[in-house]
Amino acid sequence: MKKSFKSIRLVVWVALNFVSLSLNLNFALAGVMSITDSRLDDLSMTPNIGRGYSPATNTFQSLCFNDITVTKSSSDFEYIYEEINDDWWEQYKTSNSLEGSFIYNFVESKFHTYGTSKTKTWLLARIQLKKYYSAMNENASIMSSAAKTLLTSGPKQDLIAFFSVCGPYYVRSLNRLSSFYALLSYETANSDSDEAKQFRLRIESKMQGIQTEADDQTFNQEANVKKLRIFISGVGLSAEALSGLLATDIKTFRAAIANALAAMSDSDVGRIIAMELSPWTEHLEFQSIVGAMEVHDGSGSVVAPWLAKIYQEQNSDLVAQVARVRKQYLANIYKAKSCKAELIYNWVENGEIDSLSQFWFLKINDKNKSKNGREFYQELEKVLTLYKSAHDQLIALSRGCFDYLQREEVFSFRPYYEVSNCQRLEFHLSMPVKVEILNYCMPQLKQ
Repeated sequence: MKKSFKSIRLVVWVALNFVSLSLNLNFALAGVMSITDSRLDDLSMTPNIGRGYSPATNTFQSLCFNDITVTKSSSDFEYIYEEINDDWWEQYKTSNSLEGSFIYNFVESKFHTYGTSKTKTWLLARIQLKKYYSAMNENASIMSSAAKTLLTSGPKQDLIAFFSVCGPYYVRSLNRLSSFYALLSYETANSDSDEAKQFRLRIESKMQGIQTEADDQTFNQEANVKKLRIFISGVGLSAEALSGLLATDIKTFRAAIANALAAMSDSDVGRIIAMELSPWTEHLEFQSIVGAMEVHDGSGSVVAPWLAKIYQEQNSDLVAQVARVRKQYLANIYKAKSCKAELIYNWVENGEIDSLSQFWFLKINDKNKSKNGREFYQELEKVLTLYKSAHDQLIALSRGCFDYLQREEVFSFRPYYEVSNCQRLEFHLSMPVKVEILNYCMPQLKQ
């Protein structure tokens, strides 16, 4: 059985890698249209349909639509029982997916806590609901009036500001996955015995059909003898429905299964597992506002509409990268200022900075490293000067590049990498400022 399972897994691994290679080739040849990788694992980001996005920086921009109409989603539903045995461990231990890792960690944590003796049988009840095809209907979705103002043709047209705020792409659709897990354990003379297998069948049958109170009472008595335990977990569930997911016996467990479906069903609920992107340059309303795509390169030559779109996409992505780096510089400036103020307020005596020499501060999440307070303060001052200088240089380089691109029609007839000022700007973006000292903020005193 194990050998067969390994062979199947090898075939799947080869197939997945072949698909991954194909996707990477499509990415290189056709541009970014969908994202299904680890960039969606960061829960600090908030993807929404219609929100601006930059693939180059993996950052979300503003929502530049007033009214968004979304098509009705479709769903795939799965409800299965799995016995936790050697094959199960082999399958999930090597899983590279976020979902597989979550399941493995959930089960393993209970094993460590409650034991893995031969008298215990473990079952995993798993419900998954995958929702897809929930996409923006561009014909019925309207751009915001503020975004339209930036695109007004003539002297007020500000493509730099538009792409900086709205991003070069917007999110067209999202695929979501909601999961509910119930881990059950019970004890018999031996987990491989007929008694253990029969009790498992009774558990599964309890989840089907209508059960009377007497049936439940009889089963609960047997479950108490066998020390039945039920552990509940879930991913991507509606917060309003969580109270109905707790289970203490077979009756409440059955109710939790039913309530889990309610906690998953809304189209805007679930962990995001895929995101479809669409460039603004292919949005009909955007093109209508910007005007005709046939542009001249300054020497009288006409740039084909398809090529003008490519230049717009490339230039808009540079704008998004500049916005991201500038915000990062500002965030670190604010962090260094707050960190410095914290040192002065809590540990500086009578305005004497040298008094910090008697204190040592821990590195965040690393209690084995510490920094002397006086050195800490001095390095923060250097960091502030460094980041302010980098920020001012970025602004100066951006002016040189954007002032040229913003000229009439230039944004559409010449890519930024052919402009010397923009080349210097791109080089600056590729040399990020990194400092170790900010890893000590906010200050924690070493005891």
